[in-house]
Amino acid sequence: MLPVATHYHFLANRYPGAGGLYNYVKYIFGYDRAFLAGWFMFLIYIAIFWANALLCDHFKHSPVFRVGGDEFVVLLEGRDFESKDEIMKNINKEIEENIGRGKVVISLGLAKFDRESDASFHEVFKRADGLMYGRKLQLKSMGAAARD
Repeated sequence: MLPVATHYHFLANRYPGAGGLYNYVKYIFGYDRAFLAGWFMFLIYIAIFWANALLCDHFKHSPVFRVGGDEFVVLLEGRDFESKDEIMKNINKEIEENIGRGKVVISLGLAKFDRESDASFHEVFKRADGLMYGRKLQLKSMGAAARD
């Protein structure tokens, strides 16, 4: 991410007042590539929106937070927490079906806070992240396209 930020900073200084991905790409590569870069960014935002909608659709009674560019955290509460295994089964089934349909595929990891062994929520996030990465590899082996 640092090289991207460095290059973006360089472009902002070189072309003051231009602003935005489209204009920077247009100045360097021309209109055609700027148009394609704009569409690419649009598709990424649509995929992120779809992932958020998918999570909110399955976890109806829990807050969903976007914590990174394409990472979300769901803090399970009430009925969602009680039926977490069934929800995960249903959402994973839908995701696996999306591989064949050419739709957006997301990987999930579920970890529960344990007062006896977890010193902080960071440990829970770390466990969930490891499970999510393992699921990503599994989905790739099933034919899902993935961004590394």
